[in-house]
Amino acid sequence: MNSRVQLLLDSLSKEDISSILCSSLEQLSALEMKDSGIEKLNLLVDLSVFMTIKSFSPQEYLNRILTYISLEKSTLILAFILIDKVSSYCISIIREDTILKLLIGAVTCATKYNQDIGYTDKDYATVFGITSTTFLQIETAFLQLIDYSVYVSLETWTLYLENIYQISNSDYESSDVEYDL
Repeated sequence: MNSRVQLLLDSLSKEDISSILCSSLEQLSALEMKDSGIEKLNLLVDLSVFMTIKSFSPQEYLNRILTYISLEKSTLILAFILIDKVSSYCISIIREDTILKLLIGAVTCATKYNQDIGYTDKDYATVFGITSTTFLQIETAFLQLIDYSVYVSLETWTLYLENIYQISNSDYESSDVEYDL
């Protein structure tokens, strides 16, 4: 990682990144989407896995996750990119009733890919407040949605980092800024 990228990453807090991630998720879920292409996706992924978890806001849920799982800032950014990857070709499943499960899938895949942490699937399930079976279903479905491609080029990762940095240094909380990452 070059020094400029490291400087940008160091200047952001986990709270900045998680707040921007959750605001972006809430904006995506609020959009009125048509189910175009959903039939094709249903053939590939059991989308019912992503329904019916809704007892926390995305920010509350991510705060819970951050309390029990030591996530690096780079892992949060990778989770953001993975959710954006899903939304770029499968926006119709990003709804209020699916956001938390997409967050589970993204955080799980990003953590397992990016960090050397020895959490078991049961540990993840406990933190997420779901059964181990549900956890494995969500992880598998999320991996199918991203075509098992967790790798992100340094160029893409840096672009997201720069955008998150710009948003964190703007007055994003007091305005209706659209997050176009």
